[in-house]
Amino acid sequence: MSRVRYNVDTPERIVKAATSLFARQGYRAVALKDVAREARVNGAAVNYHFGDKAELYRSVIDQCLKQREGAAPIDEEGWLPLSPEERLRRFITVMMEQLLNEQQTTLLSQIMLWEAIDPTREFKKMVARLPGRQLKVLDRIVGDWVDGALSKRKIRAASISILGQCVYYRYGRKILAYAEKRNRTSRAEISSIADEIFAFSAAALRGLSEQVGERNLRRAI
Repeated sequence: MSRVRYNVDTPERIVKAATSLFARQGYRAVALKDVAREARVNGAAVNYHFGDKAELYRSVIDQCLKQREGAAPIDEEGWLPLSPEERLRRFITVMMEQLLNEQQTTLLSQIMLWEAIDPTREFKKMVARLPGRQLKVLDRIVGDWVDGALSKRKIRAASISILGQCVYYRYGRKILAYAEKRNRTSRAEISSIADEIFAFSAAALRGLSEQVGERNLRRAI
């Protein structure tokens, strides 16, 4: 292997190479020598900048999370003055942008799948910053929408249902591409999917609220 001098872009190249390898093979199957080969640097450069594989993996996860959150941020506090309906619409739109924008999210989604199958020490952090936070944001939106009509358990069930619709388009994309004979990752398709999920979710929330209202009315009579 040719010797590559240390320069300012070496850590970035190492992280980029490691991200690709971890996404394809999972954390445990990747050795530092594999990363060095992929990045076209010597092994000493990897050790110098990151110390060990665990530290390199933490850097990969942190960068992937930062890229996803930066590409399409969930602005929970900024959305608060808006109606629950508009907040839900924006949440779903942002989620689909995060999940289906192939340029930004593919590798992180693949790494997350490996973590679900074979968790590492980074699993808790990924859950907290991805589905954990997403569900908390949804709980708040759904709770404001139904305005006391549903219990906390039913609010969480609704949040899981909404998030599940979004996530399936990411992790079931190959199944859907085969079943529908098309790849729905263009900007127009992402927007269309977001609108469809919102329409279905909004109808479900309205229906649940109405059911509770009718049930309470019958009890009062």
